[in-house]
Amino acid sequence: MFKRSKTVFVFALALLLVPALLASLALSSCSRGGRPSGTDPQNTGNNGSQETVPTEGPDTNPGNDTAKPKTLKAEVKCEEKESEDAKNTVLGILKARGYRSVATVNGAYAHVVYTNYKTDSVKSVRDCTSPYVAANSDIRLYRLESGLFLLYIDGNLYQLDSFFYVTEMCLWDYDSNGIADVVFFGGAGSGLPYEVLRVFDVAAKESLNIKTVMTLMAPAFKAGFDGESVFIDGKRVLWNNNRFEIEGDDNHLPRGLYTASGDLNNIGLPYVTIFANRFTVVENVAVSYQPAGDVAINGDEVILKGTYGDADFRYVFKITSRYTISFDAEKSVIAVGENASLWSDGLTLTLAGPMRARDLFGSVDVDNMTPDQAELMKRCPEYFGLNASNGLIVVVWQMAPGSYSFGLIEDSGILLPGDDVTVAYSGAGISSLDLLRMRLKGVNAAEMRAILETYPVSANNVIILPWQNPVSSYIPECWVNSGGEDMNAKMEAYISTVRSMLF
Repeated sequence: MFKRSKTVFVFALALLLVPALLASLALSSCSRGGRPSGTDPQNTGNNGSQETVPTEGPDTNPGNDTAKPKTLKAEVKCEEKESEDAKNTVLGILKARGYRSVATVNGAYAHVVYTNYKTDSVKSVRDCTSPYVAANSDIRLYRLESGLFLLYIDGNLYQLDSFFYVTEMCLWDYDSNGIADVVFFGGAGSGLPYEVLRVFDVAAKESLNIKTVMTLMAPAFKAGFDGESVFIDGKRVLWNNNRFEIEGDDNHLPRGLYTASGDLNNIGLPYVTIFANRFTVVENVAVSYQPAGDVAINGDEVILKGTYGDADFRYVFKITSRYTISFDAEKSVIAVGENASLWSDGLTLTLAGPMRARDLFGSVDVDNMTPDQAELMKRCPEYFGLNASNGLIVVVWQMAPGSYSFGLIEDSGILLPGDDVTVAYSGAGISSLDLLRMRLKGVNAAEMRAILETYPVSANNVIILPWQNPVSSYIPECWVNSGGEDMNAKMEAYISTVRSMLF
């Protein structure tokens, strides 16, 4: 099993947490009878009103007198049906107008129309719309043989996120703007399994994650929809202050990333990540080891304490609201003296809000790629359009001295307000065999640079993961201990050399 040095791991975890604050996913509620404005009711014989009988139990929590909400199950399950009508509808739109998605255009995110889908290769189209959505809207979900999911709304087709397989769907006006949005539950991942709950904002034509769990590293969750609300593990999902929350959550300090801007697109230093009862303070992204430790809450104070080097430290904040904490300089002892200027008394840090879909994925828009990028996408399509919300991992291996091969995978760490962190690439969390099974295609440094340029990530959000490829008889210097050597230092130097090849 591949082992990452402690220093490299801590840095990787800190980097992984920077963009990982995504309000992530699992199917639950939907608005009863909620329909996008401007559409006419259809199939009114079953409109999701009182005639629809909730079917799911159990009704009560063991050891708890509070009744669980009954939820719809059969009504929200996607029913895949091959249909000539669906095929004609989809092919007609693809030929006339293409399909729409979100991609990078000249360095900025925008809605892009793709008109180059090879419609001649489409042999069948499946209508995957759940009975609930079909009965309450004109929205339809179609799946092509290639695995591409397309959402039909008001005569246009919208691509759902890559590597996402939908099993349930419903309608929910999550932001109470009078337009019923589409909630999806299903699986995701291009190699590692995720359980995902996501909402497609019909007005913005963008996706937001409600919850995501990598099920090899964290327990799955239960989701439900009772015709009016979405539930996770029996608790109602709420949209408050531009964030998804779980009703009745007694954690008055939500987990997540706290930054001065409250904006994941403009984090700035210093910032603090809090998850479960652990925290990380990031004062300098160029340093591979960050102060980290335990979280203690005493009344309206949150105390972050630990040991950095040989000295104990503590960062004390006053909880000023559910989403903000204010630094108390008098009660604090910061970890590194030269960073004292960052920690002014009263510095307010705010829980960062979720990111929109346009901030997550690499571009697959060939028309806006360089010729080299377009050629690479033909040769290595699995390296494009990945979910970069948590950053990316560049895997590097050598088959001979001076010969470097690179592969690209998603970083699967998820940090959610109110949810646990799951870290797949924690050093001990991925084995050499795992990487071998991914069948990574090796590209050279220049080609990997071109691929990375299609993603909305900085160098600080890319982890370099050295790999001793089992099929190679060559062992790079970073793995060779000639006796008494500092192997952590050797690995850091190797990673630094590789990083300089890419950035």
